[in-house]
Amino acid sequence: MGSTNDSEKCGERLFPQIVDERARDGYERPFAMFSKSPKPSEGFEIVNYKRLANAVNRVCWWLDAEFPGVEERENAFAYFGPNDLRYIIFFLATWKTGRKVS
Repeated sequence: MGSTNDSEKCGERLFPQIVDERARDGYERPFAMFSKSPKPSEGFEIVNYKRLANAVNRVCWWLDAEFPGVEERENAFAYFGPNDLRYIIFFLATWKTGRKVS
């Protein structure tokens, strides 16, 4: 189980590194929660760091497969979609693969 105190490494890591580290260490606190339906009374879906890291890595693999060229890494990348957890996943994947998001 991971430590809940990250203050020793504060300012030394990027957000994708923190997500991967917490996923690897079994950090227990959730990253996000969202409603399973439009009615919050029906419960919430919990996204922990392991699940987030897995989603980010899948998008990384997709980006590398679909846009393998060096010039595609250097040009800014635009994301058009909902401003929800998918945006965070996409943003982390572009950052992790060395791409730029505009």
